[in-house]
Amino acid sequence: MAQKDLVDGLHITDGDGAPWMCEDCIYGKHASRPYDENYTPETELLALVHVDLWGPAQVRSTGGARYLMVFTDDASSFHKAYFLSEKSGDATLQAIKEYQAESECQMDKKLKKLRLDMGKEFLNRACEEYCREAGIILKSTALYAHASNGVPERTNRTIVEGVRCLLCDSGLPPSLWADAAATSVYTRNLIPLSRHPGKVPAEVWTGKRQDVSHLRPFGCTTYAKVPKEVNPSKIGPISVKYSLISYYDCEAYKLFDCHTGKVIKSWDVIFEEGTGHRTLPAAPPLTDSNDIYDIFGPTPTDDTEADDGTPGKVVREALPVAPWTRPTDILHDVLPMPTRPATPAEPHPATPTVPPARLDVAPRRSTRTTRPTTAILESRESEGRLTQAKSDGLDWATDSSKPWTMLAADLPSFHRQPCKLEIYMIQC
Repeated sequence: MAQKDLVDGLHITDGDGAPWMCEDCIYGKHASRPYDENYTPETELLALVHVDLWGPAQVRSTGGARYLMVFTDDASSFHKAYFLSEKSGDATLQAIKEYQAESECQMDKKLKKLRLDMGKEFLNRACEEYCREAGIILKSTALYAHASNGVPERTNRTIVEGVRCLLCDSGLPPSLWADAAATSVYTRNLIPLSRHPGKVPAEVWTGKRQDVSHLRPFGCTTYAKVPKEVNPSKIGPISVKYSLISYYDCEAYKLFDCHTGKVIKSWDVIFEEGTGHRTLPAAPPLTDSNDIYDIFGPTPTDDTEADDGTPGKVVREALPVAPWTRPTDILHDVLPMPTRPATPAEPHPATPTVPPARLDVAPRRSTRTTRPTTAILESRESEGRLTQAKSDGLDWATDSSKPWTMLAADLPSFHRQPCKLEIYMIQC
């Protein structure tokens, strides 16, 4: 203003040249510093591992967990999830010990650094003493500087958003949020990231090329074969309907029994993947204001440790059992038919109609190819020989007066004389 002579009466005098700042402006205008430092990712596995804790969930999982603790290797971006019952130093230290033992044994490397925030569940005397004895360096961020802890914060956001989508798409109860989180972590390890565009994190972590042919939609209908060793019936159903909730790597599937709440482990399964959900032009508004999937809202104990003195622990999943037929099995789901009010002008009400299926969405089904059995191949070969014999005019194939086989049960004499055995030979 003074240089361009925009106003009158403004005279600026030069100071003594000493560096100074307005203290009142600092008190009133102090802004956060940007996190613009150049970050160089690690190239060696277990050289730096990011750790963060999410929770609490408003609904306890089927195993009793309320917190999710995720370890992310900086070199491979490979995630490992643990579920805790409480937010306490005992639970987090137990998870750190288990992660260290498993990763060092599998990778044949040593865990060197852990980067975490300044939560009391991490920075406590027991955790610091254990890391000091194990030679692990703890690198903590500043208080409430969440942007400086970007890797685990973005990881938690991605996993939790995946949990919401999986529960909404499957329609399973919110108590299965831990299984949905485990599935989200499992699939995230099979998706390439910008840090490793040519490989998936699981391949970088294990050094082996990964196979994703076993992946199926979370919560899809699954039919598991009942092993003959545990099937008490000889003529009853040999398959039971379940819901897919997770994986035991590539070896088997983790299934959920909606009737009993038990977890099943099976490999002999048939999938009915259904169709995906799409938005419609005129969707009806929601009438219920309570969102049953809102299990992630903050609670008063979100940033504080449990005050009841309960020592937390790493939650263990229930041991899976083999598929078993239930006495109350429903072979086919009975859907309620739509009703319409009867009118006096129609003595016979019209049959209710079911809305037609959408034709623009193709059903998702299993991609496994069916292979004919040996009996089917032999039957097809026999039918081909018979057709060829008829075309060649052979007597045994064209003469209808000479049947090829005749069953005794189809003859009247068999019913009149049940104790008499009659043998009929094949005429050729």
